[in-house]
Amino acid sequence: MCAVMVSEPRSVRLLLKHGARTDIKDNDGCEALGLSRFNMEIQSMLYKAHESNRRPGEQRQCAKCGKEGAKKACGGCGGAINYCSRECQMAHWPTHKLQCRSGQAGAARGATAAASAAGCSGGSPELPHEVVVPIKVESRALLNTQATFGNTMARFAGGSNAGPRLGKHKPPATLARDRHSGAKLLAQVAARATKKNAIKIKIQVLPKPSEQSRKEMMQMGLSPDSMLCYNEDRSLVCKIDGSAGSGLQIANLIRERGIMGLKGYFAAFFDDRCAREGDVPCEMVIFTSMLSAQPF
Repeated sequence: MCAVMVSEPRSVRLLLKHGARTDIKDNDGCEALGLSRFNMEIQSMLYKAHESNRRPGEQRQCAKCGKEGAKKACGGCGGAINYCSRECQMAHWPTHKLQCRSGQAGAARGATAAASAAGCSGGSPELPHEVVVPIKVESRALLNTQATFGNTMARFAGGSNAGPRLGKHKPPATLARDRHSGAKLLAQVAARATKKNAIKIKIQVLPKPSEQSRKEMMQMGLSPDSMLCYNEDRSLVCKIDGSAGSGLQIANLIRERGIMGLKGYFAAFFDDRCAREGDVPCEMVIFTSMLSAQPF
């Protein structure tokens, strides 16, 4: 808990490597998983470890061959992924590098393979491998308040990451846009985001509102079923209707298996199935196999 609060990724990685649990609550009812939302690098490590259900003393399976007692840990994942030998680790790397922290620099090009590899930890047998969802350009700017607030907490706690910087993974603090510029950016993203060169996206859902809350939101002109979707550099920022059809399927998947039931990471692309208005797509294809937590 302390290592998370003071934003110490190296300490978190060491604790995870030796089997530390991420879901134990302290006297105030807080857990490391919840607090990690203020540091994306730490959050990614914690959720990878949590998904693998690591426990001290348990036999660890090789991620490649499934052999029990795997002792060789992937350093880039904080010890969440294990192998029985270097040969298995090297053989599994083409698949694992797209989910591994140390291989994220060039991961966008291989998001399609990452989605396929993530099938064991995400997606649903009731869902097709791909769904086409309607999208709408989001014209408002997104503020990077998460990293700013997280590092402010670290400064007050005396962590080593104290300082004005936003951290290793630094998405833009804001991206000014209007509907015209947003549509132009979306058209540019759609032109390069093919099935072989899919992009990684983050989709956020609202907590499921009560009927009363739903009525109040609709009276204020807000959509309780609207989902925010964007990529790491915010060149893609759009809304997805989660009230019906494939949008509702994605919303339910995130609430059931996503991070804290509020967000999920996916691979997405655009093709001839996507309806368009000129060069601007009105639909997007999403792989239903959820990716591991990403640093944005």
